[in-house]
Amino acid sequence: MTLNSTTELLFIALCGSWFLLARNIWRILFVRARRPWLDAAEIAIGSVAICCIFVDLLDGSRVRFFGTRLILANLGCLIFVISLGSILMKLLSQTQKASTASYRTATWSIALFAITMGAWSFSRLQDRSSNFNSFGIGVVSPGFVVSENEFYALTDLGEKIDLFNFSVESQLFEEYAKDFDVRYPTFTSTLIHRGEADSSSNCHGWVFTGSRFLLRSEGVERILQGNGYSLVSAPSPGDIVIYRSEIGTILHTGLVQGVLNEGTVIIESKWGTDQRFLHRPEDQPYSTSFEYYHSDRAGHIIDVRQSSGLDIQDD
Repeated sequence: MTLNSTTELLFIALCGSWFLLARNIWRILFVRARRPWLDAAEIAIGSVAICCIFVDLLDGSRVRFFGTRLILANLGCLIFVISLGSILMKLLSQTQKASTASYRTATWSIALFAITMGAWSFSRLQDRSSNFNSFGIGVVSPGFVVSENEFYALTDLGEKIDLFNFSVESQLFEEYAKDFDVRYPTFTSTLIHRGEADSSSNCHGWVFTGSRFLLRSEGVERILQGNGYSLVSAPSPGDIVIYRSEIGTILHTGLVQGVLNEGTVIIESKWGTDQRFLHRPEDQPYSTSFEYYHSDRAGHIIDVRQSSGLDIQDD
């Protein structure tokens, strides 16, 4: 499926699972409590929710369809939903005529299925939202963040920083990268291109690991504390800019590359796993709240080491 994100489908599946669960708990409490319009709604909503899970499974497995195959796949999903609805309608009519024990067994089975489907949807939604909240990647994402097990980093005070990688199929990422103007139409005329999309690092990783790894916002907080950074009101080239949410969570990191004569600050930053740009501090999609930090240390690259103890920091 040509999908940038299945977040909306996962949310539909989650809501559908809640409805199925509530409906069947009601059935368990009130045996044979028949409501035809609720039965019809259960079949319709359940079919759509299951179809959403099916599409998410395809997206997660990196199955891709184009052209005629895409049309056939969409028709297949439609036929799948109609067929599933018909099967559920038949099963429902049979359970209405069955014994109380059979009715309860069918009802409990549907309720357990709703719990499983809801747990899957919630887990996948958490994975996608964590990409945005912790890594500044965004919910429209072609892959997932995974922990780096071979390397780790240290602050100047010796505090350990976890490193991460981005798991994505190369062709899928290339297609995702081509849609940048679709994702950020507001900023295309305010940016100066500096680098192509690169899944090896996010914005934080570009600044602090030299584009080798992904960092999450908690790691950036530790770096600010452990590497001698302090707030400055008037930035200079070489300082960094930190963008925060309304509750103070770090969302984005950039590098101050220059200050024009009239005071305009020029930032260079990598937008998640997307491209890298020069831009004004306000010309980005992350936050309107930002601060500048300065450190007297030589550069911003942190000390990255292998688990064996080998230091791989650049000279």
